[in-house]
Amino acid sequence: MLRALLTATALGLMLPALAGAQESISIALLPTDTPNPDHIDIGQQLNKAMVDAIAEVPDFVASDAITSTYAEVEALAGCVSPDPACLSQVAAMSAAPPDRMAWARLERKEGAWFLHIRMLDFGDQRFVVDREWTMPGGAERVEELVTLAGGAIRGNAPEAPPTARLIVDSDPPGADISLDGRMLGTTPVTQQVTRGRHLIELSLPGRRTVRKEIDVGVGEVRELIKLPIKPKVVPPSAAPVADAPDWPFWAGVGSGALAGVGAIVTAVAYTRVSGLIGDADALNQRYGPGGLSPEDSRVYDAEMADIESSYGSMQTLYVAGLVTTAVAGGAAVYFLAFHEDDAPTLVPTVTPDGAGATLTISF
Repeated sequence: MLRALLTATALGLMLPALAGAQESISIALLPTDTPNPDHIDIGQQLNKAMVDAIAEVPDFVASDAITSTYAEVEALAGCVSPDPACLSQVAAMSAAPPDRMAWARLERKEGAWFLHIRMLDFGDQRFVVDREWTMPGGAERVEELVTLAGGAIRGNAPEAPPTARLIVDSDPPGADISLDGRMLGTTPVTQQVTRGRHLIELSLPGRRTVRKEIDVGVGEVRELIKLPIKPKVVPPSAAPVADAPDWPFWAGVGSGALAGVGAIVTAVAYTRVSGLIGDADALNQRYGPGGLSPEDSRVYDAEMADIESSYGSMQTLYVAGLVTTAVAGGAAVYFLAFHEDDAPTLVPTVTPDGAGATLTISF
């Protein structure tokens, strides 16, 4: 009687353990599918988090019945879904198929992470886990992705904030753009962002920087932002040099050259006029005061007439050279040094004075 009682007690203690062993769920974990080759290492981190999660759940046990990758399973079975025909094809890949098969798919696009985790139950013919997250951001979000992968297997992964698709272009395009202080590249750009208010900033050489706060709601949001031309600000001291066209410079050079020629002509004419005055004085001294013979008078008149004729011509040439020098020299100064919209106007005035002339220039 006592032996029977002990035997019954032992069986009673063993039954829960046997029931627990029968209730263990075997899960085959496929390597994370990463269409972007640059993120294979992140996929490995996700896989490790899912393996650790399977080990942590009392009812779960890891299975290596199916060791193929997600892409291989999909290629061989032609599907990965709860459809009975598909399930039988997947199960046929193993002599002893697991109770469930789990995998993750990670993709990077439009400035965000797209994570999709599924767990397919062969017996119930359904997805017992089918979770998707869109997480805008970069490397700073990897730790959150790993946490989500483990939480999805354990059944306690939180929901990600809702997101929307933001498309921003500028007029003209090619502007540098930042979103909430994070550089995105150049317009046009397409980004996944969390819903709510965001600050975008666009800058382009020669255009004004534009900052705009936008409210992103459900679906897709498009923004076309015009960038006004930036007014050109030139320091006053640099304005004539920066804005003056080439022709004033060359006009100044030409006027300077003409002034040089005028100065040479003036000097030659002045020398010649002085010489003629000296010739006239010498002629008067040679014939001296007093009466002249008819022959001497004729010679004197002829020579004096020649001197006076040459004197008149040289005086005219002298005045012309002086005026040319003054006007051309003033023009050269005007074009090379004072060429502005409000530059002074040069007004030369020539007044004959004895053997020469007086030049007056008014500004």
